[in-house]
Order: sequence, then structure tokens, then C-alpha cells
Amino acid sequence: VKAALVLPRQDEGQHKRLVGYLLFEPGQSCSLAALAEHMRAELPDYMVPSAFVVLESFPLTANGTVDRKALPAPEDILLRDEHVAPNTETEKTLCRIWQEVLGLEELGITDNFFSLGGDSMRVVQLVHAAAKVDMHFSAQDVFRHQTVGGLAQHLQTYVTDRGKKGDAAPLALLGKISDYLADCPSEIEDVYPATQMQSLMIEKHIEGVKYGGVYAPQQLFSFSDPEFSPEALAISLTFLMQKHPILRTTFSYCEDSRQYLQFVHRDVELPLEKFDLTSKNQDEYKAFLNDFIAEDAKRPYTFDGKGLMVRYRLFKVSNSDWKFLISTHHAIDDGWGFVSFINEMFECYERVKAGDKLQLQHAAVNVFKERVALEVEASQSKAKKEFWRGQYEQAETMPRVTFGREPLVYCSKRLVIDSPLFSKLKSFAQANNKQLKTLFLFSYYKALSALLKQNLITIDVVTSGRSERLSDPVHALGLFWNFVPMHCAMGKEELLPALELLQTKLIDVESNGNSLFPLNSIRDRSAYACFNYVQFHHSKMGDKNHKRNHVNVEYASDKFHHVIDFFTSVNVDGSKAISEVNYWDGLIDVRKIDLLMELYIEALENLVDLA
Repeated sequence: VKAALVLPRQDEGQHKRLVGYLLFEPGQSCSLAALAEHMRAELPDYMVPSAFVVLESFPLTANGTVDRKALPAPEDILLRDEHVAPNTETEKTLCRIWQEVLGLEELGITDNFFSLGGDSMRVVQLVHAAAKVDMHFSAQDVFRHQTVGGLAQHLQTYVTDRGKKGDAAPLALLGKISDYLADCPSEIEDVYPATQMQSLMIEKHIEGVKYGGVYAPQQLFSFSDPEFSPEALAISLTFLMQKHPILRTTFSYCEDSRQYLQFVHRDVELPLEKFDLTSKNQDEYKAFLNDFIAEDAKRPYTFDGKGLMVRYRLFKVSNSDWKFLISTHHAIDDGWGFVSFINEMFECYERVKAGDKLQLQHAAVNVFKERVALEVEASQSKAKKEFWRGQYEQAETMPRVTFGREPLVYCSKRLVIDSPLFSKLKSFAQANNKQLKTLFLFSYYKALSALLKQNLITIDVVTSGRSERLSDPVHALGLFWNFVPMHCAMGKEELLPALELLQTKLIDVESNGNSLFPLNSIRDRSAYACFNYVQFHHSKMGDKNHKRNHVNVEYASDKFHHVIDFFTSVNVDGSKAISEVNYWDGLIDVRKIDLLMELYIEALENLVDLA
């Protein structure tokens, strides 16, 4: 390259993007895609041009300076949307795997994984899919090399054994705790420690008993089926409880080791209750259900090593209409796993009803026990401990609040983010190689900063915890995720560099196991705000290709201990997002919540205005 100039330009859609103008030395040239890839290895994404124009010379003004107004607009489309076909066998294999995981028919070696809809769970799926064809890399590799071209080049220069047997979860670290099994009744199949997240949820559930249902999610499903079989449902639920150890798990505090232990029972009685409400009219059965759900939320779970963490209730409201309530304690459940459970429950039900016999095949290993082992391993890592100590040196004290003031009522407000704003957010994310999660989290930071009138904001961010080192991170049930406190300064910095910094922080946390560290050992557990972003692209609810498309979620509740719980979900087809603010009325005024939502939308709109 003889000379270069980079300028921001507006395209026909009035979107701003960086355009690079190049002069090559005589007789020289290079691939523009390769040039962009080289720049991305050295620069943050927002500093890399999205298009290039090759010129023989720069147009000059009468004064001999570059006439920027005379520079031609790029005729090509956005470079990162340009399809660059794979050449090597490694690139071809990676492209095929990426297409399978992302559900795309075509992609090129310069397309960014996260711009195309990738997220932390899809990274894990990608790693496991590649391992099946003997191609081994880590989640961290994908976060650092986000294109097929970049990852393929990395694999050529760095051979890794990640994903092979030697990098499996270190179950041997649980050996001492497993010694308790010898003193347990024969009905106990296994025993191991609770994770720090499970322990936190148990403690907050006990503290919040009088408020009802803290970390005790409920979901009420409704469906119409004149041929519905309660017996087939019971058989399916029994099968799933036998298959998944976490559904047979109880908890108890151990004074000797000063921690909660979880006990897996060999056999348990199916916790299913049935109610016939056909004698009640619509108003009567609705009132009954509302009262029942409210009372169920107030009924605490017990942690004595005997009480199960799940309750099933089936209500018949007419000859064809049914309601099904699932109540769980969050210590055995996360959103991804719950969706997997619902998918599996309906699949089993349909098979049983069709006359098939379910064949139980126990997994070779308890996947959630692997998750516990990874946390124990992380707790012994000096590097991870120092990482989090460094993070806490930046921390700002958030408003201090405690339960105990009455009355407290858990309330919710939601807003739907659809076209045109959501479409613009997706375009902005793709053009700037950003995850949608980063955009929503950044806007939440901006809104909280403006609401609280403080620069540095700390938020508990939910991270997946479904490590690629688990034997089956995609289908396993259990509480894999973790709260990770992230601190960000929301000053007068330029938005694009601030976004880049936030995404880098997310990658640092999610890509190298830092999120598995038990943070209760170094932090105050009091928390003001949290953030959870999900897209359950494996959900089959409402899928026209499945019989369960007539099943609806009529009611859902999931109470956290934070003053403000901010939850954003993107629907399965990626056409819209829903942001829901859950809060404890009595700890924060509803007018502040309304203002928070206004500030949040304003922050999202400011982002797309950059485009």
C-alpha cells in the first residue's frame, strides 16, 4: 500500500460507515478481504473500514490537498456482507459447521459469527460440532477469531487439544465431598457440593419467604386437546425424572463442611397433583387458579435433604381444555434447560400417546456434577482470583438496600422492541461486529447511569456457564448460569469505543472460564441491578411443524433478589425483542422504573442514530 485514507461516509440509507481509500505501489495489489482481516487482528472493529475503494491517485484541490468531496463512493456492498467463498479444506469444514449451527444456507470466510446471530450457547454448539469431525478448538478461540478465515488461520498456526478427553471436567476434585456418600442411606445415588449460585438462591429464597417465591419460578401452560391423556403425561414426567439426576436432587446444609450439599436420590415419587375444575364456570376456575398460584408461591421449598425442588399440577377445566403448572426452585433450573425440558416432555408425551415405550438410557456422567467440578477447579485458580480482584478495584458502590421493609410487591413492566427499531439494531450490530446482547446491556448501563446520576455502574450480568468442557452442555438440565458483576463507566466517551470496551469485557468473562469462579468468596452478595439476555433458539413452542403449536404460556413468574431485574429476550425467529423490568415496589418507586425504561429506549435509539 502506497497511501491510504479513511473517511466516514453516508450510504443511500443514510447510514454512516468507514470507507478506506487505497493507492497501491505500481504492480502491487492484495485481497481486500484479507486486508480487512489483517486490520481486525490489530484494531478494534469500529476502527476497521467496512468498504474499500482502490484508486490510481487521490483527487486534489487547487491547494494540493486531498479533495475529500471528490472521492468516489464505494460501489461494493459492505465488505463484511461480501461473500468470500472458502478455499482450504479447513475453511470448507468450518463454513459447513457454522451453517449448521447458525441455521444459514450460505456464509463466507469474512462473515462475523456474532453478527450472524451467534451467542455463547451457539459457540458451545460450534465447539462440540467441530469435535465430532476431529477439529478441536475452544470457545475462547471463537471469541478471539470471529470469522471462518480468522479461525482457520489460527488453527493452522496453533494446534490445540481443547475438547479432547484430557480437558474434561475434573470430577476427581469432588472426591472428598463424595466421601459423604458412604454415610448416606442407600436411596442416595450421589452427593456433591452446591455451586455458589445454588447456595445464593437457596439463602435468598429463605430470606424472602414472607414475600413469596424468591427464586421459585412458576409457569402455567394452557392447551386445548379433547384427546389429551393425563396418563401419558405422568409416564413422560416419570421418565424424565429418572433420566435427569437434577430432578431427583434435594439440598441440605452440612455443618462439617459449612456448605450446602446436594443429594441425588435413586427413586422419587412423581410430584404430580391433578385437579378437576370442570364443575366451575370460567370466572370461578380462573379465580381458583389465581389463588392457587399465589399460595404456591408462598409455600417455601425445604432444604432438609428430603424435599424435591419441583412441583407439577394438572388442572382440567373442561372436556378439552387443560392447564399445567410447573413450579421449581431455581437451584435446579435455568432458562435454557427449562426450554430443553419442555421440548423433551412434549416429545416423550407424543411418543407415549402414539404407543411407543420410552427406553431409559442413563448418561455416562452427570453433566451438572461436571459443572460443579469446573467451579471447584476455578476456585483454585490464582489467575481467575486475581482477575476478579482486579475487577473489584474498579467497583462503585451501588445503592444499599435490604429486605425487611414492608410491604414489598414484585412488579413487572415490559416493552416490545420490534420494527423499525429492532431491525435497525440488528443492522447496526452486524455492521459493527457487535452482539445484540452488547447493545441491550450497554443501553441498560446508560439508563441506570442517568437514573442514579453516577458514572460507574455495577450490574450482575447473567452468563451461561454451559462450558464446552461439559460432556453435553446443550441438553443437560440444571442451574448452569452465574451472576457476574460487571463494572462500566458511562461518561462522555464516544459511543463506539465504549461499546467495543463493553464487548471486550463480556468476551473476557465468557470465553476463558472466568464466569465459573465462585464470586461469593471475594464479594458482597448485596446487589442492586441485574441483566439477563436470552434467545432460546432451540425452543419448539409454537412451531407450526410440531403438535405443540397450540400450547401457550399463560403465566410466568421468576423473582430475583435484586431491586431491579432487567430481562431481554429475542424471539426464536429473531424478528423482535421484549425487554422486561421486574422490580420490588417498596424498594424503588414506580416513577423511577418508568423513567428507566424511557432512558433505555433513548439509549437504544442513540445507538442506531450512529449508523
